[in-house]
Amino acid sequence: MHNVKIRILSAALTVAALASGASAQRIGMYPLETSDSVLALAVPTAVARSLETIDGAITPAPLDMFLAVKQRPAFLATLDKVFSLDALVNGKLEGAAGAYTIAYTIKRGTSSQTVAVRGADFAALVKSSNASLVAALGLKPSATDTQELAAVERNIPAADVVTASAAPGSEGNGAILDKGGQNPWALAAKALVLVGAGKNDQAVALVQPAARAAPADPFVQAAYVVTLVAARKQPETKAALDVAFKLNPAKPELHYLNGRYWLRSAAQVTPEIAQKALDALNLALQYNPRYLEAAISTADLLERFGNAEGAVNVLTRLVARVPDDANLHNRVLDTLLDSDRDGAVNYLKEVVKAYPDVPDSVYALAIRLFDSAAAQKLVDAGELLYSSSAPMAFARGYLLERGGTYEQAVTAYKQALQRDAKFQRAGIALGGALSKLGRLDEAEAALRGAFPELDQKLLARMYLQTGRIDRAKTVLVKLPQNDFEVTYLNGVAAWREYRADDAQKALEAAVKLNNTDDRPKATLLEIPDVRRLGAPKLTGEALYQFRLGQALLDTGNPLEALTAFNKAVKVSPTDVHALLYRGIALLRTTEPDEARDAFVDLAKIAPKNAVVLTYLAAAELTRGRFDLALEQITAALALDKSYARAYYILGMTYFQQYALFGQSSDVTAAREAFQRCIGADANFRVLVDPRLSQLPAK
Repeated sequence: MHNVKIRILSAALTVAALASGASAQRIGMYPLETSDSVLALAVPTAVARSLETIDGAITPAPLDMFLAVKQRPAFLATLDKVFSLDALVNGKLEGAAGAYTIAYTIKRGTSSQTVAVRGADFAALVKSSNASLVAALGLKPSATDTQELAAVERNIPAADVVTASAAPGSEGNGAILDKGGQNPWALAAKALVLVGAGKNDQAVALVQPAARAAPADPFVQAAYVVTLVAARKQPETKAALDVAFKLNPAKPELHYLNGRYWLRSAAQVTPEIAQKALDALNLALQYNPRYLEAAISTADLLERFGNAEGAVNVLTRLVARVPDDANLHNRVLDTLLDSDRDGAVNYLKEVVKAYPDVPDSVYALAIRLFDSAAAQKLVDAGELLYSSSAPMAFARGYLLERGGTYEQAVTAYKQALQRDAKFQRAGIALGGALSKLGRLDEAEAALRGAFPELDQKLLARMYLQTGRIDRAKTVLVKLPQNDFEVTYLNGVAAWREYRADDAQKALEAAVKLNNTDDRPKATLLEIPDVRRLGAPKLTGEALYQFRLGQALLDTGNPLEALTAFNKAVKVSPTDVHALLYRGIALLRTTEPDEARDAFVDLAKIAPKNAVVLTYLAAAELTRGRFDLALEQITAALALDKSYARAYYILGMTYFQQYALFGQSSDVTAAREAFQRCIGADANFRVLVDPRLSQLPAK
């Protein structure tokens, strides 16, 4: 079955390549890793791409701008400069106020036409050609930047905007201008930028009067929906959606936002709510088959309810349309790495084979593979194609860091920054590698280089993610203690120091401050283990490597975590904590046989430890040995009848047996185990509820 899935995926990618042609490439409008200058160059194209025809008039789609800012928050300053937002909101353009006409020369195939559309002061967003924008900003794009920009420009769906110019004029647009001279389009534009920067309440306050002033304007009303969804204002969102749908029922962004609305409309996402959201997202994809955000949201929802194969299918249908969008491939890998590790390796190999001109950032995704040999081969191939690429140098550094070769990783990250000084991810990684080496002042300097105004919470996060708990606490104590992020990070620090009561108190407080962020909820699941294991007796380098390994597991780096745990075990070969977490790292790198052997050896050292036996059962379950998993989990529960994780593994054993064999007795046993799990620790609902929803009704 496994090999069949790989063959199907390979065939699908090959067919997609033949159908679309290798030359039909498109750089993602918001590339995963590019310099600010590249994104700045793409802004006029992004706005032009967002123009759509509604009743014969061309109007802009609202999501593109805020997504651009969301992708790179630091780009807000550049947007201010490009968009001249203050001038827009004040109703001024080149020293004058009033209505404007924008003339677009649009090329479709071999024919072209010039279309005059209403623009008012919104014309400032698109009046500059890329050439004049380069001159205005003093940008000097590299050859790679120019190549990426050309790819963006030549693949605007249905039409290429060749020129865009604005001139004072009157096309009967006075109705959209309020008496104060403020333009609703301009207000909506700035509100969307504010949403992209995370300033949602300000955005709502700005666009509300615009929505009242222009009740029949599709762009303004759609922008209003965007801001309300972002600010999580549920009743207002429903009313605004009703208005927007009447103006443009076929607008894909509105159906996407409707899906988002359904997901936020209830305290718990039931299967019924999920289906309503899926229906809305599917409509978004029907109206716009290239709609990456809608596809990703659909995949997230399908995977959440256990349909990983459906999630992969939704995403891979977009490959032919956006073959070089790193965000798409990143999300496919997310799903495959959880459900089909060999399929993940094969997927990326097939993508770069079928589309040889995909950008360097797609090759760089190889670092996420758990197959180190395959990852290294893809990175080596990428470096041959993109010898001056910052993402490829970053990928090389990441692979070195994953193997524990931190000094060489530092050199590679510095090379990435030499190639692109604004490559933020490399600056962050450099700080992390330096922190692991104990060069903390240099690490902080690297972060400051990546962020003009270094957020102290980011600094604390870096220290926590590199095992420097004391340094993180020193930063956190100086910050407002009622801040969600600070509260959450305090909980993580307490967890890593095995202060169970302090950790639980801080994490529960974080959930109260922000119930929509899943990180505190996920971390609370570690507390039962913390209470049962007690603090480790490790000291010195062994303790540091152990904490580093825990942090790396928490951030999704099990291979590098395994390297750290191996170092801890080398110093303290009989320590239960180090050996247990070494087994967990093996389990997460899909080495179930090795993990099982590690837990068996540990059980000889700690035969009466319920945590050890529970993870041994989890390893047996991963190997498909339901009989052995039940044997070990029964032994664990005999030792500790209040251990929530043990009940969860028991429930998953019966759940997977039911999935394979369809026995109703397994349904009953799974449901009972899951309910006991929640009874032992209600925090496990985040894991249990999706499984309960997949079981047939009583």
